[in-house]
Amino acid sequence: MYAQVWGASIIGIDGFVISVEVDISRGLPCFEIVGLANAAVKESKERVRTAIQNSGYEFPLGRIVVNLAPADMRKENAGLDLPIALGILQASGQLQNKEVDVETFLRKTVFVGELSLSGEISPIHGGIAMAIAAKEKGLICMICPADNGSEVHCIFKENVYVVHFLRELLDKIRGKNHLDAFKMDIETSNEVTTDDLDDVRGQITGKRVLEIAAAGSHHILFSGPPGAGKTMLAKRLTTIMPPMTIEEQIVVTRIYSVAGLLPSNGLLKQRPFRSPHHTITISGMAGGGNIPKPGELTLSHHGVLFLDEVPEFKRPVLEVLRQPMEEGCIHIARSNGTYTYPSRPLIIMAKNPCPCGWLDSEEHPCTCTAADIYKYKHKLSGPLLDRIDMSIVIQRPSFEEIMEVTHGNMITNNETDRIGNKESGYNFNRDMTYSSKQIKARVILARERQLYRQQKCNGLLSHKELHQYAKLTPSAQMLLATVFKEMKLSVRSHDRILRVSLTIADLEGSDVITDAHLAEAISYRSEE
Repeated sequence: MYAQVWGASIIGIDGFVISVEVDISRGLPCFEIVGLANAAVKESKERVRTAIQNSGYEFPLGRIVVNLAPADMRKENAGLDLPIALGILQASGQLQNKEVDVETFLRKTVFVGELSLSGEISPIHGGIAMAIAAKEKGLICMICPADNGSEVHCIFKENVYVVHFLRELLDKIRGKNHLDAFKMDIETSNEVTTDDLDDVRGQITGKRVLEIAAAGSHHILFSGPPGAGKTMLAKRLTTIMPPMTIEEQIVVTRIYSVAGLLPSNGLLKQRPFRSPHHTITISGMAGGGNIPKPGELTLSHHGVLFLDEVPEFKRPVLEVLRQPMEEGCIHIARSNGTYTYPSRPLIIMAKNPCPCGWLDSEEHPCTCTAADIYKYKHKLSGPLLDRIDMSIVIQRPSFEEIMEVTHGNMITNNETDRIGNKESGYNFNRDMTYSSKQIKARVILARERQLYRQQKCNGLLSHKELHQYAKLTPSAQMLLATVFKEMKLSVRSHDRILRVSLTIADLEGSDVITDAHLAEAISYRSEE
C-alpha cells in the first residue's frame, strides 16, 4: 500500500516542505529511506520502529520504502521522524477513521517532530522556518512538538496543534480523542533588561553618538583608555534602538530558531546583542559547516555586533565584515552550493590607544614601544575604517562626574566644545536627560521621519538616494567641499558624513542640513 505525508526540513536558515512517500509491499522485511537523507535521518528507522511499537501499534512486516522528495535536496533534520511514522501507519491501514477522511487530513497538514524510543515527540530546530515554507506551499495546518508551538503559532495562528506523544496524535487521527489548537497564554515579551544609559556617568559625547547611531543605523568606533566606559556604552545601545517590526521579529526569530538559541516564548522582540571574543574564527564570524550555520554576523542581524578590543581580532576575521557592512548580507560558498544569509547589524568597535592602553595618559606611563604602537594602530585596514560612520575618543570620566547625582544633566566644557555651542549655530537641548527611555523616544521620532521620507533609515541610503534626500544649505555645501579637499576623503567617506549629517538634522526635526549639523558629523570622524 502507498501513503503520502507532508514533512519539512531546513537548509541554511530557510525551510522547505518535503513529501514523505511510503510504500509497503510483500517481500523480505526491510526498511529503506531514499532521497538524499543524511545519517541523522537514516537513523530514524530504529527510532520510528520502536516508537510505533511502544505506542501500542504494530510495525508492519514487509518491504518498506520511504522516499523523501525532492530527491536532489539534502535532508538533515530529525524532525522527519513524525511524518515517516505517520506514513508507515497510514500505508499499513492502521489509521482508519469512518468519520474523518484521514487521507485528506494528511494532505492538508504538515508534521514535524523527532521521536524518542518511548514515543515522546521532542522539539526540533528551525520550526518557524518550516512553518513559513509550509504556509507558502499552501498547507493549512501544522502539527509540531509542544516546545515549538510558540514560534509556529506566529505563522499558522489558530491552525497549530501541539502534541507530546505519538499515541496522543494517533488517537486524535482515529477519532478517539480531541486535539485542541495551540493558544498563547499571554502576549509574552522578552524585552527584559536592567541596563540604562543613565547608569553611565558623564560621557555625554558617547551618549550623543549612540543616539545618532540608533536613529540612523550608523557604525561606531570608540577609542580610549581602559575603564573609560566604552563597553558600558556599547552594551546599552539596544536599549535606545527603535522596536523591531513584525517582519524583523520573524526574520530574527527564524535565525535563532535554526541556530537552536530561541527561547520558548514566541517571537524575539528584543534586538540581539552579540559580543564575540577576539579569538573567534572566520567560520564563527561568517558561519561555518558543510551547510553553514549562522555566524555572529547573522546572529546580530537587526541588532548590535560589538567587537571589544578590536585590534586583537585576527585580520582575516575583521575583513569579513566589509562586504556585509555594504550589502546587508553575507554569501558563503560551499562545494554543495552558495548560501546567502541576512547580515545587517549595527557594528560597534572599541579599542585602546595602544597595547597597554595608556598612550598620552597623564595618570599612567605608557610601556609600549614605537613599533608596538604603530602595529597596534594599523591592525584595522583603511577600507574597513572607511566603512565606519563615527569614530570618537572616549576619555575617562572625572571624579566629579562619577560622584554627581544628577550626572545626566552634567556637561563638561570640553564636551560642550566638542558637540557644538551657540556661537556655531547648533545647540541641542542642554536640559535634556540621558536615560534610555528618553533617548529612545527621540530616536523613534527621527526614525519615523526617515521612513516617511525614504522608506529606509539614513544609514542604508545609496549614493543616488542620498543626494536625492539630503538637502544642504549653501554654507553647508561650501563646508563639505572644503573638508572633502583638505581631508582627502573617499567618495564612501563623503557619503557617510552626509548620512550622519542627515540623521542629526532628523533628530533636530530639520528638513535641511545646516553647517552646524555637518560640522558635528565631521567631528565624529576626527579620530582616524
